[in-house]
Amino acid sequence: MSDGDAARNVYSIRPREQLAEFVEMAATTVHDINNPLTFLVANMSVEDGHASALQKMVKALVALDDPAVNRTLVEFGAQDRLLELVEIIDDNRKGIARVHALTMQLREALKP
Repeated sequence: MSDGDAARNVYSIRPREQLAEFVEMAATTVHDINNPLTFLVANMSVEDGHASALQKMVKALVALDDPAVNRTLVEFGAQDRLLELVEIIDDNRKGIARVHALTMQLREALKP
């Protein structure tokens, strides 16, 4: 084997090694993103349950038709805050779904 052949072999192996390292790093990154994402998804269902319970509670308090209770609900902006909370939870869910979709696309692209 000539010196030129040896040099070509070294240069052809290096890009493959770099690609393999990149693929491994990307796969690790996908895994590292999905771990906390799993917690976020689980927490979203807990948040949904709490928001639903709060909605029922506010509805029941409004149904009492007690001026003091209604005044307190208005004073604290309970209904508006609750609506905003539900919107925030929905936005978070959409963001989590987008990150999950991106990681799944990357995982698919990394398959041999």
